[in-house]
Amino acid sequence: MRAFIFCFLMAICLINNVHGQRDSLIMELEKTLQAQIDSLGEEHLDVAVLCDSLGWIYMDIGDYVQADSLFIKALEIKIKKFQEKNSHIADSYNNLGVLHYYMSDYDKAISFHNKALNIWPEILGEQDSNIATTYNNLGNIYYTTGHYEEAISFHNRALSIWLRVSGGKHPNLANSYNNLGNIYSILGDNEEAIKLYGKALNIDLEVFGEKHPYIAHSYNNLGDVYMKIGDYEKAISCLNKALNIYLKALGEKHHYAANSYNILGYVYGGIGNYEKAISCLEKALNIRLNVFDEKHPTLADSYIALGLTYNETGDYEKAISYLNKSLDILIDVFDEKHSFVAISYNNLGLTYYETGDYEKAISYFNKASDIFIDVFDEKHNSLATSYGNIGLAYNGMGNYEKAINYYNKALDIWLGIFDKKHSSVMLCYENVSITYEESHNYKIADSLWHITIPQNIEHLQKTYLFLSEKQRIKYLKTLNKTYNNFYSFTTNHGTDNTKELAANLLLNTKALDLDYSLNTRKLIKQINDDSLSNTSRELTIINNQLAKAETMSEEELKKIGWDITEKREKQEKLAFQMLQHPELRKKLNPETIEWQDIQNHLEVDEATIDFMDIYDRKDSTWVYYAIITTKNTVNPEFIRIVDDNTLDTYLASRKNFPRYLTETFDNSNFYEQLWRPLIPHLKGIKTIHLSPAGRLHNVAFEALLNEDKQYLSDKYEFRYYSAMRDLLKEKQKAVKYESAVLIGNIDYDLSYNTPKEEILEEKEGRSIRSGFDSLPGTREEIYNLDSICRELDIKTIILEGQYPTEDTISYFIRDKAPSIYHFATHGGFLSPPDALDLHIEGISGRLRTSDNPLQRSLLVLHGGNYRWAKNEPAIRSNGEDGILTALEVTGLDLQNTNLVVLSACETAKGKVYNTEGVFGLQRAFKLAGVDNVIASLWNVDDETTKELMIRFYTNLLEKKMEVATALREAKKSMREDDYQPKDWAGFILIE
Repeated sequence: MRAFIFCFLMAICLINNVHGQRDSLIMELEKTLQAQIDSLGEEHLDVAVLCDSLGWIYMDIGDYVQADSLFIKALEIKIKKFQEKNSHIADSYNNLGVLHYYMSDYDKAISFHNKALNIWPEILGEQDSNIATTYNNLGNIYYTTGHYEEAISFHNRALSIWLRVSGGKHPNLANSYNNLGNIYSILGDNEEAIKLYGKALNIDLEVFGEKHPYIAHSYNNLGDVYMKIGDYEKAISCLNKALNIYLKALGEKHHYAANSYNILGYVYGGIGNYEKAISCLEKALNIRLNVFDEKHPTLADSYIALGLTYNETGDYEKAISYLNKSLDILIDVFDEKHSFVAISYNNLGLTYYETGDYEKAISYFNKASDIFIDVFDEKHNSLATSYGNIGLAYNGMGNYEKAINYYNKALDIWLGIFDKKHSSVMLCYENVSITYEESHNYKIADSLWHITIPQNIEHLQKTYLFLSEKQRIKYLKTLNKTYNNFYSFTTNHGTDNTKELAANLLLNTKALDLDYSLNTRKLIKQINDDSLSNTSRELTIINNQLAKAETMSEEELKKIGWDITEKREKQEKLAFQMLQHPELRKKLNPETIEWQDIQNHLEVDEATIDFMDIYDRKDSTWVYYAIITTKNTVNPEFIRIVDDNTLDTYLASRKNFPRYLTETFDNSNFYEQLWRPLIPHLKGIKTIHLSPAGRLHNVAFEALLNEDKQYLSDKYEFRYYSAMRDLLKEKQKAVKYESAVLIGNIDYDLSYNTPKEEILEEKEGRSIRSGFDSLPGTREEIYNLDSICRELDIKTIILEGQYPTEDTISYFIRDKAPSIYHFATHGGFLSPPDALDLHIEGISGRLRTSDNPLQRSLLVLHGGNYRWAKNEPAIRSNGEDGILTALEVTGLDLQNTNLVVLSACETAKGKVYNTEGVFGLQRAFKLAGVDNVIASLWNVDDETTKELMIRFYTNLLEKKMEVATALREAKKSMREDDYQPKDWAGFILIE
């Protein structure tokens, strides 16, 4: 179950009338002040005016001591010069009130503003803008101290005056709207807050234009409230606009920029990009530490943000440290009954809940709720947050009755504020359903999941529209727990309707990132908008540069002058900009499909098997399930098969191959646990459409032996898909292969005599395609394929020896891309090093330690040994290194290529991300736009691979079979000629 996070966002409205080159301005004003003192004396009114001007500048840069000295000096001059009831004296009181507000001395601030109010009305009347300014300042103080009713009253008084005197288009009016928006935001009325912020923004845009800091202030506020309601796209858009304005107008060290960074940190945390979140939050903290003293409440804001983020990453020690720092500041600045203190208590409770200390968590949650009841009414969303978290803690203690009671209290409040689609409501429903399940009330739990899951699917698809490929994967991780909880309930207690819902969820979320990425690239080409195409090309260049940069040393990067941080920021900006294109968004948004859509697509002798792996809370273990659909299925069938530990046993390597391939006994046992449970549901079935999950991506199902010692490939036709919804995609018409680029017989050494180092471990006794040794079989392979193509008038280009380079491959893309790309070379997937291997240097070390699995999946090209073994900077001046990583492949445009064959070792392997699939070469070529990819599950033999490939291409080109049939028949002929499964079963087609 997941906790309810209450973000602490202190939106302090600061008035800043002086911008630009402050240092030089201060120097000039100090010179002028001294000159005025010398010529006019220390008690002249002009000296007081200059003291006020300098005081405002020092206040703006955070030098409050100097500002206070100047304001006091100005006040003393004015008191001697005028009678008590003078507007100049009221000005000074107002200035001192604002200063003491910044200094968090709120009692003094109120006192000074009230002194100003005792003067203004008698001199100016009740409707003067100076009085409105004082009302506004008092409103800010009462907002900050948690007295929201008084704050609204003062801001409305200010607003009323400014509406009368300004004609509706004045910055002070916008300031009032912003300040009222802040209050309604913290009161939970986000709709009203957005309306008020929008009014402020429209006024400021008309008055100041698009680049003024006041505009940024409104964008910041809008970003804050959009973040709170879970509209991350609008939040990021507004906050980036604000940040860019602040950075250009005020510089990188201004506290306004810190506000934007801090809220951006919350947003990135909300979508699971914790690395980016921490980066933004630390920037905000560093700025604030330089500007404010160590007890300023905005530092508490930063500490809470960092504490919550580290809580999400599981670093509870850091989380508690930051949250305690914030609590110390807030108790010191405010009284112990302030809402900000309550928020701190709530967030500390969250961390103790995550550590399993439920009693301590409840203690903090109760402290928070007691304060919220005092400060707000009993229907405030802050109180709902605390109630929901108390429910979590009681659930953790096994007290389900109390847990449900508190959840219902929270729901009662939230449903009075938000609709059922709000993230807080959805999370509460999820937690309640889990509690009902654990208390064996399955009927209520079932009904609640039917509320939660459809909204989850809708929210996921909406959020996906603006996230980049990298961010989507991180966002998915934030949803995995919800999905796993639902699947676990479904398989243990779900009704038929719930199983349908689970099948639909899997259909609409499996390999979703891959789907969005593929559709984005295709749609950009179809839309044919110059601006969109240019942005896409620019993004591709940045992506390629970053992919190359990860293989380079610090010295190499410095030599070519690449700033990686700058490039990553540009990458993110371009991706976001591209996904804002209205036509792309409209076409990219997918329709939700249902399992019956798949069923209606099937023939009577066809079945789909959609696999998933889930953590079964009932048995405390990871298990695999198969969801089977046939033409006559009444409901999707959920069948439990092998557990993760058993799967590990049979996939363990023995003699360089999976164990189940090398021992008949193991093969039969594996069949019994993996496939036999499915047999009753597959009567009369000849074709099986498979979508693997988890480690099942590494299983060659056709190589399993049934009870009659018959390979499953002799009984079924298997077809593999990243996601089962791919079955609904329009079938390709008969493909006419016009050209082929055939790569093999590569010189890996540059004629450089060095010991051959291997990418993976040594393979004994066989010529395995996984090291850097020459592969003589690949020459015969590509020349045989060349002969087949030429006889059919298919244009071929053979790349061998020194010609297979990254530069050459990148030439054959876009309009020059061939129908077929065939790679006969070394390949592999590098496992991350263990703790003992962290000292690995050079390109091998950089690749193996990369967090990105697409950098650890690779093909070896010309000169690979030179770079790998000798670790020279680069083979050529263009930076080639003889290693083509999957990440570099994603930058190729191969949308005109129908088939890529990776005739190399382990090219179907990679890192598996739950339902998203395998991140490796096969995915990379799919992302590049290739329709069909043939890749290998294990280390393949040079000679037998050559034989399989010749038979496959004969079927494909001479006999004009479709790709899947051509591969299946090639494998069948190899079996009939007594080849072993390790010789033919390793290659699979991903359609």
